[in-house]
Amino acid sequence: MRTTISLSEAVLRRARQYSVKHRMSLGEVIEDALKITLFARNKSTDCKEEPRKFKTFGDGGSQPGIDLSSHAALLDSMESR
Repeated sequence: MRTTISLSEAVLRRARQYSVKHRMSLGEVIEDALKITLFARNKSTDCKEEPRKFKTFGDGGSQPGIDLSSHAALLDSMESR
């Protein structure tokens, strides 16, 4: 379904960078972010799909010090690279 949304330049820039880095479309990034937010705030959501599962490489798991339960912390860690 197509729709129009307004995003700040900073959020759009980060979303585009993320989409390139993870080889996803901008729409997929925005949809995943919404699903994560909606699932976290309301466990009984009407969404029929689960959040996207990402492929991992190497030993698995996250880097030390990365808080996977906080999207803000994840964004901060990605910016500091």
